[in-house]
Amino acid sequence: MQGSFEFDDFLAVRDSVQSLLSKTRRDLHQLAESAFGEWNTFDYLVRRLAALPGRFEYLTDEQAGRHAELLDKDVRLHGSEQVPQAPLPCFKYTLTLREGPGVEACLRCDLDALPLTESGDPSRLPVREGFVSHNGCAHACAHDGHMAVALTLIDTLARHGELLTDTSISKVSFIFEPAEEGCRGAAFVTASDFLQDVDELYCFHLGMGLKSGLVSPSPEGFLNTEKFSLCFRGKSAHAGHPELGVNALKPLAAFMNEALKFPDPAHGTFLNIAAVNVPGPVNAIPALACLKGEIRAAKREDLSLMHSKIMELLAGAGTQNCDELSEDEFMKAEVGDRPLSRFALRGRACDIRQDRELTGLILRAAHSLNLKTVPFSFSASEDASLLIEALQQRGGKGCYFVVGADITAPHHSPDFDFDEKSMADAYYVILKALCSHF
Repeated sequence: MQGSFEFDDFLAVRDSVQSLLSKTRRDLHQLAESAFGEWNTFDYLVRRLAALPGRFEYLTDEQAGRHAELLDKDVRLHGSEQVPQAPLPCFKYTLTLREGPGVEACLRCDLDALPLTESGDPSRLPVREGFVSHNGCAHACAHDGHMAVALTLIDTLARHGELLTDTSISKVSFIFEPAEEGCRGAAFVTASDFLQDVDELYCFHLGMGLKSGLVSPSPEGFLNTEKFSLCFRGKSAHAGHPELGVNALKPLAAFMNEALKFPDPAHGTFLNIAAVNVPGPVNAIPALACLKGEIRAAKREDLSLMHSKIMELLAGAGTQNCDELSEDEFMKAEVGDRPLSRFALRGRACDIRQDRELTGLILRAAHSLNLKTVPFSFSASEDASLLIEALQQRGGKGCYFVVGADITAPHHSPDFDFDEKSMADAYYVILKALCSHF
């Protein structure tokens, strides 16, 4: 690599790299947007990358429509000012380092924030430094940091592609995925052509309870999960004459009472119910009752068993099953003498089989940077698992690693923030791993 930048040259400019990472992260932090609504974030990313020599790929309308059931009714399609033809805020960006045979290494990056109001506690760094989000969403899971790392890596490799001259890598690509929270975004990526030419997929997360200065090259404990919605429809009537109505709340309440008995966290099975909605006045029989829920399990067979139990519970609920109807059709269907019910899957993820060759690259990169590597249990769900599984089924390789970051509050909390210096650890680990790819 005579006449080119050596890797150590980049370590020497760590302060400037850290400054760029922090500025980028803070810009993105203020743009926090939740699932499938990440249009301002999308446009920011496209603007930042437009001057570089990479190639953009977007979903087609047909690809976006393959999993339309995963989109909320209020999702705004084609919401980008920069790329109006993009149906969803999702894209792939590819840098071609040289023509001809070689490996396409790909980094996956999540875009979405959570639909919660960020804390205004004056002791928090985002408040002190003036980069709090004020739009009712918050980057409470470090995805803003993930995007900052990806953008900085793209900038480095676009300007210094010679770093990878002596490796087998001919292309480096980046998949920017919406709606990771709730495990919905990956379905649209797998419905696209984004993975078609990818040989290796690298996925990572900052924090997750791992301390700054630590790296887990091959974490375990990724939970299998299914997210679902469940709705019951009945007929309203005066509360003093319940015999004249069909109560939609009764089967929902019975479902909750029994389903919450299913999980056994000590044996790796979990169930959560949230977003329970029973609209209407207090003096009327409820005509609509809905909830959202999720099941998780350490083992796939246990998740399948929990799913079967839920289906059996619904089969015995005394309702008219309308699972085959669309949401609009369900809301218009005629109610007879018993409630209608509709169960719909709303997202999923699986456990991860790590490819040792890739985790070995991460391990050696971390050690070369004097970062300590440790085992770690992820203990959550990640829909990057679906991308890794899809690629492995085609003969490719995938890995998922965690870069430690001290946090101020648990993930998904309004008070969440993370140690910004950890972004440089992630940036250098990934860059070193790619530079060591022979």
